[in-house]
Amino acid sequence: MGNIEFDFFANPSKANNMDITESYHIRINNSQIIDLKELVRRIHLSCSMTPSDVHGVLIALKDEITNALAQGNKVNIDGLCRFRLILGSKKNSKCNGREEGKDIGFKRIRISPCKELNEETKKKLMPITRTRGKHSSDISDYNVINILLEYLKINKTITRKQFEGLFNITRYKTSRLIKTLVEKKVIKNIGYKSHPVYTLND
Repeated sequence: MGNIEFDFFANPSKANNMDITESYHIRINNSQIIDLKELVRRIHLSCSMTPSDVHGVLIALKDEITNALAQGNKVNIDGLCRFRLILGSKKNSKCNGREEGKDIGFKRIRISPCKELNEETKKKLMPITRTRGKHSSDISDYNVINILLEYLKINKTITRKQFEGLFNITRYKTSRLIKTLVEKKVIKNIGYKSHPVYTLND
């Protein structure tokens, strides 16, 4: 197992949507996604259960958690985390206190790590070293719009990944810029929410 590699990334100022550096946040550079298949493999190697048994238990655990939450219950897995259902108004971002049952629905699931999980993670934490991460190029929002307009006149559409590569910026800055451009009605999503494809707004 190697070290945890990190770097500092500037936080853009919210004032006037200008990229004025006021503070920094820390981001891990070498993190990997541990998916269900990899979890099954790791658990199988650490116990006597077969991969199929491990997979079955994890799927059953997920099903039972969702069943309990869907009934309005809280789920507490000792030493791991707590799950709680959060409700909200279907019509408004904030409740006005006059909603009826039909106006209330799912908002999100809140997951809170247990104290034991935090403490055990701290004990197992690998050595931490600073390395150079991928930083966004220094480009103003004004230049982004001009370059993007020229790009879309020729190519018609652009994906999030293409946007990131076109301006040599991080995923975080890509998401922020796209959100701003959509809100300003410069571009619109003609794809799916999970797989957006953007084009110029009519």
